[in-house]
Amino acid sequence: MLARSLLCIVLALGASPAFAQVDGAKVNAAIDRGVDWLLRIQRLDGTWSAHEHGNYQSGPTALALLTLLKCGVPEAHPAVRRALAYLEAHPPRKTYSLGCYLMALHALKDPPREALERSVELLLEAQPGSQYIAYPEGGGDLSCQQYAALGYKVALERGIKVPLEVFERLTKHLVRSQYEHGGFGYTPMDTPTGSMTAAGAACLLICKQAFEASGRGKTWLPQIDDGVQRAERWIAANWAGPGNPRPGRDPGEADGWQYYYLYGLERFGAFASLERFGKYPWYTIGAEWLLEKQEGNGRWAAPWDRQDEFDTCFALLFLRRASAPSTGSTPVRRFDDSFGADEESKPLSIRGNVTPDGLLQFWIARYGKATREAHEVEREGKRGLAISRVEWFVDGALAGSHDRDPAQLVRDERFSHRLKVEANGERRVQARVQLLGRDGAPQVVESPLETARVSILFAAREQELCEAVKGNLLRPELIESVSASTQLDDGWWSAGSAVDQRHATGWRARAEDATPTLSLVFSTPITAQRLELSHVTPRPDATLDEWAAATKVSVKINGAKAQLFELGTSRDQRHRIALEKPARIRKLELVILERAPGKHGSREVGFQELELFAR
Repeated sequence: MLARSLLCIVLALGASPAFAQVDGAKVNAAIDRGVDWLLRIQRLDGTWSAHEHGNYQSGPTALALLTLLKCGVPEAHPAVRRALAYLEAHPPRKTYSLGCYLMALHALKDPPREALERSVELLLEAQPGSQYIAYPEGGGDLSCQQYAALGYKVALERGIKVPLEVFERLTKHLVRSQYEHGGFGYTPMDTPTGSMTAAGAACLLICKQAFEASGRGKTWLPQIDDGVQRAERWIAANWAGPGNPRPGRDPGEADGWQYYYLYGLERFGAFASLERFGKYPWYTIGAEWLLEKQEGNGRWAAPWDRQDEFDTCFALLFLRRASAPSTGSTPVRRFDDSFGADEESKPLSIRGNVTPDGLLQFWIARYGKATREAHEVEREGKRGLAISRVEWFVDGALAGSHDRDPAQLVRDERFSHRLKVEANGERRVQARVQLLGRDGAPQVVESPLETARVSILFAAREQELCEAVKGNLLRPELIESVSASTQLDDGWWSAGSAVDQRHATGWRARAEDATPTLSLVFSTPITAQRLELSHVTPRPDATLDEWAAATKVSVKINGAKAQLFELGTSRDQRHRIALEKPARIRKLELVILERAPGKHGSREVGFQELELFAR
């Protein structure tokens, strides 16, 4: 559980009534659930798997990383460090991905300067002459322009040089492509939409920031101000509640870009310090709709397959208010793996948290009404509990205790305790209070068991996961051919998906395949002494053991005699196969000889990823 106090802080600092209408407790709880869902679905390699196109493999991870950081997850958290390790090993090269990556780096206290500068260079290469910013290959569109501009904004604020003519070209394109009524389309001739109008206006405001910072290009400022005002009026005139406005949309027609629109609207509203579009308090309307649409597991569902990770990120970024125009600053929350509750109805309430340095700490939050009514005593005009001892239990074992003179009455003493934890996972915490009743007889009051979910530690396992991402020698460009005895007829589960450096996809053989076989030929031999195999699984928020797991495999290198190895069935770890000595591998064949059926007897089996390491 995450500690959330963001909206309360915003309101306390003087947010306007337009934002104060939102139920802060509900927003904070929604952010909790959404962040928890994102943390649960992170893959072993540190990635999120929203997009099916391999050339965007880093983009979803950059967006999720940005979201976690903006929602207060600390840089020391394993999820953040694993995502950064993956992005360092596989830096983005596409415009959308670069924009998200730059924003995520900007959210770090001390981002790597080289990564910032290289990402800005790649963005600059995507703006060829007078054309729209491209993907970078092929044509371009306003959505590309939007994410490039968001990246350029990072450059401005981090002191990385972007030639002023880049912003001049951007402004010229935007001014020319905006409709007279103020709307923007995906390309200049397309029907205007809310998402593209918000994108165009935000881009104009970023260009204005660049011109004002440089002291040049001021001749563009009147046109920028006019364009922003017309865009604001267009959104107000075409307001569709939380929906993405598009004139002529058929009634009931689904809009797959609604969450993307809301994040774009938030960017426009934040950059322009707008609390309303016309008469509409956009944040209140959007937040209330998002609260209604969030599912019980914490995600926001998307109309398209595997789009829900994107949409959950956009929803959280909207709720989080990545920039807070009402306060002029972004409040900082504390993320501490908190647990427990403060409830009058319980005989004894406890609360606690886990600090980033691995201290599990807990305390008595409240002595319940029933406890006080039954056991409070009065002495010398003072009322309280005659507590003689407080014991703390973690996973059923005594973790610590406090002895006390019962003659000294207790009103609200917390009896806090802390201990060092070495690994992530769940701990069950309970307090037991020994006291003297009104008749002097010993009494015992216990708290309910509270579950502490420790996730913030960067322990040995997390370190190994980061090192594996950086150390994998099996790069796609070294593969001459890859084939399988069988594979599912689905782009996600082909043979090549097991060696694409992405745990988002994998190879799945058909259930009737008695000896599923994966064969590889490398264009250049790879010298390795260790293989690592990950069982193919659904997305981590599903039941991991839904599919079968290989328990015995044969490994044949360069056509030599096969070696047999046993594998464990855990789906949330890499399984190591150590060779006797380093081998120059030109051909590699893996055969699954035995498998453990999955839940409900499933026999479809395979590997999420095959990786090779020097030792």
